[in-house]
Amino acid sequence: MSPTLAEAHHNCGALLFARGNFDAAARSFDEAAKHKPAWPAPLLALGHVHFHSGRYADAQQAFERALALDADSIEALGNLGLTLQRRSRWSVALAHLQRARALAPADVRVWFALRTSLLLLGRVEEAVEDFLRFEPGAPLSAELVTTGLMFSRFVGDPAYEAKYLPLALEWPYRSDQADLAAVTVSRAQYCDLPRETLLELYRKYDRLQQQLLPPAAACASAISRPISVPTSWGA
Repeated sequence: MSPTLAEAHHNCGALLFARGNFDAAARSFDEAAKHKPAWPAPLLALGHVHFHSGRYADAQQAFERALALDADSIEALGNLGLTLQRRSRWSVALAHLQRARALAPADVRVWFALRTSLLLLGRVEEAVEDFLRFEPGAPLSAELVTTGLMFSRFVGDPAYEAKYLPLALEWPYRSDQADLAAVTVSRAQYCDLPRETLLELYRKYDRLQQQLLPPAAACASAISRPISVPTSWGA
């Protein structure tokens, strides 16, 4: 087995992935895994490619293989959880995301993925409790701001709506965050806001829906995107 050749195949796969050539990228990552079978990186990358090709069963298998090599891998746990969400296996996903959350308590992507699973399972109270644990000291993000606004009606403290409503209204949502902006639109309708503020919010949301990302950029977007990508954790 050749570690150097494995890295060459992995780097080639990353370049092919960036160009949107997912099938060729998958072949390169598979070759990298064959040349260096104890290296989880190409398996994580392979799972990522399968995820964005809609081959969720194959993605699950790749992330499970990566997890078998490193049981504490946040990338493997998180991505496996998100893949299982896509396969509607929410209870199984939850176990992996809870472990990832315990290992990376400050990671917004892991927290948000767990929040999503809890809500899909109807465990709203647990999702709110985990939000209250995560929120202190957490950096502002579209995920945190919209969740804070969503959960303000469950917390029973007017200060939460007073804090998160202005932030959610003014947040510069990316084009791949239209679903998060939709949370703000949905909640804002029940708040005492000027008509012009609501109209501007609707216009912002409409612009987000009309913006289209090219395939290579879109592959790293959306709420349920894999937590890692072939080249690095957050690229």
